[in-house]
Amino acid sequence: MLNELFVQRMIKDYHKLSDHLLLEECRLNNLRAYDQLFERYFGKLYQFSLNYVKNSAVAEELVMDLMFNIWKKGWIWRLPENSVPTCLQQ
Repeated sequence: MLNELFVQRMIKDYHKLSDHLLLEECRLNNLRAYDQLFERYFGKLYQFSLNYVKNSAVAEELVMDLMFNIWKKGWIWRLPENSVPTCLQQ
């Protein structure tokens, strides 16, 4: 716990960190790292999803689910198979 707090205090420029380091910080429950990933990817993922599903509410929900999984499960690089088709079937 002490090491985690030390790292969080030492990192001031989260926007300069690589995605990999931000993800590692998310695994340590670092909210500032998660905020940076959210800021970095939400818009791009939303636009991609919107082009695919053609519905803004569904696109936003897909991206919010993905961002939630990044925070809770610590993954970003590999989407679960059929995540978009499964959502569309519901």
